[in-house]
Amino acid sequence: MITIIVTYNPFSTYGITIENDTLRNESIPNSYFEFNSNGFTDFVVLNYDSISNIGLFWKSIDWVNLTYKYPNEVIISQLEGEYLIIEGIANSLLETKVMGVTYYDNMRYRIHISFKNNKLKFDVTSLESYNKGSQYISPGWYDMKIDEIEKYYYNKKGKIQTIFKSYETNIPKYFNDLVKSLNDYIIKGNINNDDKW
Repeated sequence: MITIIVTYNPFSTYGITIENDTLRNESIPNSYFEFNSNGFTDFVVLNYDSISNIGLFWKSIDWVNLTYKYPNEVIISQLEGEYLIIEGIANSLLETKVMGVTYYDNMRYRIHISFKNNKLKFDVTSLESYNKGSQYISPGWYDMKIDEIEKYYYNKKGKIQTIFKSYETNIPKYFNDLVKSLNDYIIKGNINNDDKW
């Protein structure tokens, strides 16, 4: 597993500084999550020197309310100032190619956001893909085995199986965008939208 620690620094140009040099894309600000033959990033820690755990908790609740269409269904559990557990669905995120045909499936995820010592821990704890079903398999949600991705998605040489090629970019990008959005909301108090008018 890969762990990333990020510190909020109000004097930094980007508002954050990366304390971990294991990132593949160090030149790209806000690139936290990775999906590769070494595994899926375990969690990201964001450090905010001047914001209390209670403040981080309520800003995270506000962020969920602004980010998700049905926030009451997304919030699974919460304890003020300690943690927030959310569950969401990324529609058509999982792109697979089989015999020249491209399929798009939904991905359900669960995230534990915990607060401790002016830090926020963003931990993706489960990923599931939705299978529409066939004569061989029942329709439903199936565990994506994020603790063993090198076993299920990569060959023995460490190369991703062709059918799952898009997972290396689509899954990390989705969670990097979520972390960036949450971080921006905590720092700036708003969510950046492309709809500028």
